[in-house]
Parts: sequence; C-alpha cells; structure tokens
Amino acid sequence: MREQLETRLAELEREFSTGEQQLREIELQELRLRETLLRIDGAKRVLRELLSRMDVTEQTPCDSVAVPDDNGSGAPVGLHTARISRSDGRGAMA
Repeated sequence: MREQLETRLAELEREFSTGEQQLREIELQELRLRETLLRIDGAKRVLRELLSRMDVTEQTPCDSVAVPDDNGSGAPVGLHTARISRSDGRGAMA
C-alpha cells in the first residue's frame, strides 16, 4: 500500500511540475501578445493621426512620413521613410 501511495505521489509531483512549466510558457506568450497589441495600437494611432492631418490639409501634399519598421521579428528596429502619393484629380499621381 505504501509503495502505491509513493508511486502516485511521484506521478502527481511530475504532473504538477509539468503544469507549472506550461503555465510559465503561457504567461510568456501572453506577455509577448500584449506587447504586440501595444505596438499595433500605437501604429493605428499614428495612421489615424496622419489621416486626420491629411483630411485637414488636403491641399498641402506631404512628400514623406516616418513609419515604424518591424523587420518581421516583432521588435521595432527604427524608422523608414514611406512616400505618400495623391491623385491630382486627373488620375495622375502627384
């Protein structure tokens, strides 16, 4: 009987340890996802601000704007310049 209880206790300790490891991994995933959502939210705000400025100053074209560069790693690495073109009303891009 004692041997069965010790065997079961060892099994439960392994399961508990495995569960703790899985929980740490999930918490790390949650942290990374929250960071990603914050970056996306920041980019959305920048784009909304740019769009609102374009609406206000529709007759003053903007040549370029700095936008966050992500390089696919999920971590911001700097800014790059993006050209913004607008139609001049005749189908040509300015």
